[in-house]
Amino acid sequence: MTITNKYRTSLKQKMIFIIGGITAVMMAVISLAILIYWRGIIIQSHQQKARAITVAFSSPIINAIIYGQDKSFSSDNLIETHIKDLMDKVDDIKSIAVINPEGRIIAHSNFKFYNLLLTDFRIKKLLQTDKTITAVYNHPEHGWITETVAPLKIGSKRFGILKISFDTETIRNEISSVFFLLLTLTVLLITATIVVLYLIIGKLTASLRQLIEAMDKMDFDTAEKIPLPNRNDEIGFLIERFENLQTRLQISKVKLVEAQKQIYNAEKLASIGRLASGVAHEINNPLNGLRSCLYAIKKEPENLKQTKEYLTLMDEGITYVENVIQKLLVPY
Repeated sequence: MTITNKYRTSLKQKMIFIIGGITAVMMAVISLAILIYWRGIIIQSHQQKARAITVAFSSPIINAIIYGQDKSFSSDNLIETHIKDLMDKVDDIKSIAVINPEGRIIAHSNFKFYNLLLTDFRIKKLLQTDKTITAVYNHPEHGWITETVAPLKIGSKRFGILKISFDTETIRNEISSVFFLLLTLTVLLITATIVVLYLIIGKLTASLRQLIEAMDKMDFDTAEKIPLPNRNDEIGFLIERFENLQTRLQISKVKLVEAQKQIYNAEKLASIGRLASGVAHEINNPLNGLRSCLYAIKKEPENLKQTKEYLTLMDEGITYVENVIQKLLVPY
């Protein structure tokens, strides 16, 4: 993998990870808030229904108890009849119990609990309540239930409490269904968001990759420009600046070539000047010797020995000058 690919992949992964992570967290928080809100509405509606049924059912139970006291006979059969009728009408009721002020069960939907004395602290506390109480808990026999307790009293006269247990498993299943629905929608939305991000960021990084490849392929020996995509965003601005930089570099290259030519010509002139100076120096010395010899011969023309000697020296000087000129004429 090239450096360009590493850069492109790293940028795409970072952007997808950051944006996708933020989106996932936000969607998870929103889904959780919706679930909690919906759960509260479902439980509140169920509890309101349970309280309404319990409060409404407490009236015939009180009437049955009072009727039994006035007629001097047990009202258990009448209460049991009311319990059976309510159990038949409302499907999600698990159990119904009527408890007298002493904590004894005087009527129950399950006959095995009839006449059972309850002495635990919780029952004693419930027997003193003046308002309807609702609680949700996991019952060892019935599973998750909503238990509603309503006081059986008229004025200051207490007849005990009415306790009805409602099935809550259906509510839990409904909440679970909502949870899995929200979870599925959240996963789908996150997946769709990541796919869209991948496509958008892929298009963005593709433009960057083309720009980087154009930088790698930029040739200073030719003036040909590499075509790049036109964009109206920051990437397009970067591409435009790169093309301007490429143009300036080409202009700088032309100026640099011209400057190199000028320097080359100047060096050639300097070399010619140095050569001319050296040739002049090499020829000037023999010429001075020739001039001196001619001066001596003209001064003493009758001195043949001296003239012969000077002629030999002049011939040597002329030969030296000839050699220097021949070296200049040799092609390189």
